[in-house]
Amino acid sequence: MQSKVILVRCVMLLSFMPTAFAVAQQEESIEGYWKQQGESVYIKVDNKDGRMNAEVVRSDWAPGLVGTILFSDVVAVEGRKDRWAGETPNPNSSRAGKATLRVYRSGALSIRLKPGGRSMWTRSEAVEKRY
Repeated sequence: MQSKVILVRCVMLLSFMPTAFAVAQQEESIEGYWKQQGESVYIKVDNKDGRMNAEVVRSDWAPGLVGTILFSDVVAVEGRKDRWAGETPNPNSSRAGKATLRVYRSGALSIRLKPGGRSMWTRSEAVEKRY
């Protein structure tokens, strides 16, 4: 009798695993809109053929930034579910710069651009474009 109860519990646990995995996968995605902490700058991260790209879609204090590509061709770092790496345009050189991204448990996104610096971002709802 006890072995049947254990077996039923194992089957129930396994039946919920695909759902839990799908939720975890969704939470780890960086697609969508992000707002720079402390600023009025918003980006949209898109997945194009498995590569993440980000473009400024709104900047209240510097409208000239709208349309700027923040990073491109960013892919997940193998073995690290919270990190991505790719390229960033370098206005001072014909060579691309380096972009590294990390999502913290709090949900904040850290974007480090070289050349450039590090900035923190939080998820945002859909953003009205302002030019």
